[in-house]
Amino acid sequence: METCSSEVFPENPDALLRFAHHSSALGSNGHRFDRKESEELQPVLERIIQGTASAEDFKTIRTECSRIESASNMLLGSISNPALISEMKPWLRMAKLVAEYGQLVLAPRDNTEEQGFMAYYQEARALQRMMYLLDIEANQNPYQPGVKYGSQWLLPALNICFKRDVDVFNRKYNGTLSKETSYIAI
Repeated sequence: METCSSEVFPENPDALLRFAHHSSALGSNGHRFDRKESEELQPVLERIIQGTASAEDFKTIRTECSRIESASNMLLGSISNPALISEMKPWLRMAKLVAEYGQLVLAPRDNTEEQGFMAYYQEARALQRMMYLLDIEANQNPYQPGVKYGSQWLLPALNICFKRDVDVFNRKYNGTLSKETSYIAI
């Protein structure tokens, strides 16, 4: 994969590889071909999902999200392979949104006062809504519609972090904030 990325994207093959590590699961498809996604970080993501993650695990994934955002920016702004970037643009935009969402939901939350949490909550919901809109609008391929990124491991782990944060807030303030992440009404 490293050799191919150098040939396809000589300007910054590492950015292409970083992007590819979390966008390889095809999801449901007619040919039943499956590729693994986020393999290197799967044990850490599993711990986050199971609720057994350490502070270092959260830092590891937050750092990875920062790298994904940087890689997405480098690829979106590249002039190295315009045809490839044009084809990948919806997925690069989704990777950038997922990375921003990840950095937000994984940031340490020392300040849990109501106003601060509401700012976090509103930003997280806005990113979820942007991901949803991109997913339904950008790729209308009848065989595999939509735009997915990190949907097998990364995004589910991030969504669980968001849901846990909302649960804590709702218990503390007797709130009724929605923790739904799979669909954001327009």
